[in-house]
Amino acid sequence: MRSRWGLIPVVAAAVGLAVILAADPARPAAGQAPPPLPCGVTYDRTVSPSQIYVDQKVRVKITVAGGNAGACAGASRAADVFFVVDNSITMFENLELIRATRSGLNDFVNQMDFATSKAGLITYAAEESVKVNLSADRTRLLAAIQAMRKEQENDVRGLSAAIRTATQKLDNDGTPGNEKMVIIVVAGPDVNGALVNLPTVTQAAKNAGVKFAFMLWYDATGRGQYESRYTHYVEASSVCADTDAQCTQWGGITGRRWSWPVCDEAVTACSADSTMKSRMAMLITRLLRPIKITRVDVFERMHSGAVFLDSTASPPPTGGTIREPQWAFGAIPAGGLTIEYDARMIYADETYPVSDLSTLNVVYSDGSPGQRDLPNPDITVLGGAPPTETATARPSPTATRTAAPATATPTATAEATPTASQVPPTATPTATATMPPGRRHIYLPTLLKAWGLD
Repeated sequence: MRSRWGLIPVVAAAVGLAVILAADPARPAAGQAPPPLPCGVTYDRTVSPSQIYVDQKVRVKITVAGGNAGACAGASRAADVFFVVDNSITMFENLELIRATRSGLNDFVNQMDFATSKAGLITYAAEESVKVNLSADRTRLLAAIQAMRKEQENDVRGLSAAIRTATQKLDNDGTPGNEKMVIIVVAGPDVNGALVNLPTVTQAAKNAGVKFAFMLWYDATGRGQYESRYTHYVEASSVCADTDAQCTQWGGITGRRWSWPVCDEAVTACSADSTMKSRMAMLITRLLRPIKITRVDVFERMHSGAVFLDSTASPPPTGGTIREPQWAFGAIPAGGLTIEYDARMIYADETYPVSDLSTLNVVYSDGSPGQRDLPNPDITVLGGAPPTETATARPSPTATRTAAPATATPTATAEATPTASQVPPTATPTATATMPPGRRHIYLPTLLKAWGLD
């Protein structure tokens, strides 16, 4: 392998797209086949021919199909959910916090299909309090949410016990196969590090398939430093895929988490997507509604020995550069997606791929990881000039035109040829003297008269 190849991929890797090239927890170990993508998405990438001469072109074809199978087929998703809500003084100091919390929880409950799903409610401050056990009674659950009242302390130590109780009830009363979820709404800080063991409390439940999401109230005007106040809450939440843009990137807490800062929509500095209503709407989409494909990205990083011929690309790239072309689509149409382009191979007497990296990233509405490396076969590039085509002997066009069946071509022996005694030497018309060039027939009475035989 040439030394000039090594530097370019290394430099390019440092500046590649963060979203496309981020680590994917679902990516298999070397030698293992990747798991199927959600929604029945299939993909392939072919490069042909596999052997060419230097400066010749190869054709790259990428196909992506599917998108309406399994969890994407349209049926409502079944889930067992416990709401665990902070009822400490902090939640009620600003009445907008509790009003927005009630409204967001109501929206979620009203979107649930209680023919297949269940929900329950636990509140906490210094201690936990079970308000509604896991059930399919929508009316009772909505009434309990409305009836939440302030506890007379600003201590949140009861959260650990509330999480243990919710986990146990999900295991005992939940429906097998349903999504298991604990949604925790927090207003009070972790006073004196009382919740330092919270990540350990949630870890055992996460190992059993329970997912933890935190809604963390903070002061959008900047007076509240929610990252430091809620460190243990964030660490206790479930880990998102690094490609999941809906999850918050927590700077000092190892990547994206199922924990979202929530602000008071009455405050001007609060962005529209950070309100309790918008956060809960996002969770409704992720947990209850059928999965949708919201974006499809294809990324190619060309090998230094391959020249991307952009004029041959169909469809043309939607972004990137001549060395790193990218295509972005909003969804997969019924007939699938097809991308084709030509690349000219310029390193002679070597074997190498068209691309150093070829990646497909499917973005799902529920945050499912959808990044896959596409097949990237090597091409053998021969040196020198390709062999010229060997000339094949072909019949002469003239010979072909003059050839005729024997029965249609009279010969000299077939015509009446006079003998020497019959024809005077001076009056002997010959075929060559009387016939025009190329003619083989003479009118017979004329010939006899010339011989004196009429």
